[in-house]
Amino acid sequence: MAEAGTEPDDQYPSGFPIFAPEDFELICAIGSAFRHTTVIYLARHVLSDQTVVIRRCNADLLTDDELQQLAWEAQSSHWLQHSNVSPFLASFVAGMEVWTVGQLMHYGSCSDIISAGFPFGLSELVIAFILYDTLQALAYLHRMGYIHRGVTLRHLLVGLDGHSRLGGQRCMLDQYHHGVQHKKEFLFDSPVTTFPWLAPEVLEQNLAGYDYKSDIYSIGVCAVELAHGVTPFADMTTTQMLLLKLTSDPPTLVEPPTGPKRFSAHFHSFVNSCLDRDPGKRPSATRLLLHPFFKQIKRKDCGVWMVPQLIYPVYPLNPENQEISGDEGPLPLDSLLDYNDPPEPFWDFDTNPPMAAAAATAEAAATVQET
Repeated sequence: MAEAGTEPDDQYPSGFPIFAPEDFELICAIGSAFRHTTVIYLARHVLSDQTVVIRRCNADLLTDDELQQLAWEAQSSHWLQHSNVSPFLASFVAGMEVWTVGQLMHYGSCSDIISAGFPFGLSELVIAFILYDTLQALAYLHRMGYIHRGVTLRHLLVGLDGHSRLGGQRCMLDQYHHGVQHKKEFLFDSPVTTFPWLAPEVLEQNLAGYDYKSDIYSIGVCAVELAHGVTPFADMTTTQMLLLKLTSDPPTLVEPPTGPKRFSAHFHSFVNSCLDRDPGKRPSATRLLLHPFFKQIKRKDCGVWMVPQLIYPVYPLNPENQEISGDEGPLPLDSLLDYNDPPEPFWDFDTNPPMAAAAATAEAAATVQET
């Protein structure tokens, strides 16, 4: 990360020649992240007049591990170049704040879309478009030797053109160590995403380890959530969820008891293959891209341009209709954060569970070992 006011690296776009807070006009706050230690802004770059998203993070409130995650996310964005991976355009330090500049995805996350207008889930065609773009991003990351470890609906972002991008690289794990790619990973330091999306082999925390197939399980959970509008296991305690994931059948698509079926046989097959309890039997992201489930988006009369129409009446975020924060410059971050009772944000990208949840995971793992 560059200090404020220094010249950027060649890897940054030429539209951002100076990295300093005064180079951006903050329009309005649209969400929070990182346990509400970060405020997410809709902003405009003064020089290029480009609308962007800015995250202002109070580094004083982060633990050492969280600071390392933040630095890793900014660093990894330099060499990840794919149309379906959400990039950082720039990052810099201003006082005790870390500012990161990202691309605006006008429809927000898939979680936002469901909350705004689809409480019972999206249509199968929209789901196919979203998951196809997400799998292309995962296939790229896996080829590069990374495990994402944070595939949730809050990290599946939909743009104005209907294409989806995968965010949340802060959770990503590099499988290359000293130039050698490890087949299995054994890093169980702390939960890096909300528990319902984690694969069973990650929750087990045993000597068998896990690999990139854990991301495929997360894709299956996302598919069920997109279809029904409800996160699997969300209504359970951590211990109950862990026991069910390790001992019971995985979540599936649920058809209505009467009337025509809502989901195709190909969609059922896709979800079941992703959520197989045995990671060795789960297909890779590259192989899933060839699944018959995606034939419906490859018809001549079909295209990604249909996505904005299919998610109507959810409207994209329009910067022109937002009120400017003010001409006095950016407010101190402390004045925008309520540490006692943080408000419910419009866009919530918080993925790290509280420490109590982490303790509950350890307790649940101990319960499984005893049984």
